[in-house]
Amino acid sequence: MERLRAATARFREATEAQRGTRAVLAVKNEFYDELIKGARSPVLANLLGSLHARVSVLRATSMSQPGRALKAVEEIETLTDAIARRDTKAAVKVCTTHIKNAAKAGMRDSAETHPESNGHRSARL
Repeated sequence: MERLRAATARFREATEAQRGTRAVLAVKNEFYDELIKGARSPVLANLLGSLHARVSVLRATSMSQPGRALKAVEEIETLTDAIARRDTKAAVKVCTTHIKNAAKAGMRDSAETHPESNGHRSARL
């Protein structure tokens, strides 16, 4: 639990220092690494590793939105607290909220960058 809390604190520090999206995401990845280690589940490690690789662009887009990085820090801190309390329901709730907020921020960026798509990506062959 100490390593997870330390990773959470480093995420806040990097975000508040405004180190840039790449640097902040690298520190946030340290949080996920500790989370996975603490779960002691090779299946979870494989699943999250694959998922993070697939959503890396969305994560960068979301975190670059004004205010999103600090909000993400708050969400991760709330998650860390829920894990420390072993409160599964609270952890699930904050994870769901975190993912929804990240998706909204990413979609907001997409809509602002490509207004002709109405927030939807066009299919490309």
